Amino acid sequence: MKENKKAFLLFLLIILVILLTFFAKNYRNFSLINLTKNKKSIFNKSDLVIDDYKYGTNIKIIKNELGIPITEIQLEKNNYKYKELTYDGLKLYFKENYNDYVLTKVVITSKKYKTYNNIKVSDSITKVFKTYKVENSNGNYIYGNYTINALNDSSIQNNIYLGYRQENYILYVNKDSKVSDSPILTSKIRYDYKKGKIIKITWSYDIE
Repeated sequence: MKENKKAFLLFLLIILVILLTFFAKNYRNFSLINLTKNKKSIFNKSDLVIDDYKYGTNIKIIKNELGIPITEIQLEKNNYKYKELTYDGLKLYFKENYNDYVLTKVVITSKKYKTYNNIKVSDSITKVFKTYKVENSNGNYIYGNYTINALNDSSIQNNIYLGYRQENYILYVNKDSKVSDSPILTSKIRYDYKKGKIIKITWSYDIE
C-alpha cells in the first residue's frame, strides 16, 4: 500500500514539474530571452521599403511620382520637424534633414502598395512568418535578446532586437546601440491582421 502511495506521489510530482516547465517557458516575464537558432539579422533597416521607395527617400521624389497628396500636415516631435502626406490608403512621414525632408515612416491600409518581399495588405499573415524564416514557436516571442519592455529601459545601451506577437499583430524591432551622445534610433515593422489576413502595415526608423 505504501509503495502504491509513493508511486502515486512521484507521478504527481512529475506532472507538477512538467506543468511548471510549460508555464515558465510560455508565460515568462523577464528581460532576457534565451536565443536558439534565430539572430538579429532576421529584420533590419533594409526591409523598410514600399514599392520603389525606401527609408530615407527624398520627399520631392515621392511627391513628383505620387502626385499631390490628399492632405499635407506639418508636425513636430523630439525637436524635429516632420511632414505627413496622406494618399489613398497610405500615410507617409518625412523628417527634416537639413533643408529637406526624408521618408522615416509609412502606414499602409491599401493592397495597392507592396512592402518587403512583396508583402501587402490582404496577404495571409503566414507569409510574414515565411518571409522572416523564424519558427512559429509558442508564447509571445518569436526571437530576440530582450523582451519588449526593454525598449523603454534607458539603462540598456546595447542593441535590442526581437520579434513579438499578439493575437492581432506581429511586431519586429531592432533598436540601435547607444553611441556617445547621439540619439538612439529604432527600426520597426508591424503587421496588423484580422482573421489571418493583413489589414495594416506600419514601418519606421526614427527616435522613439
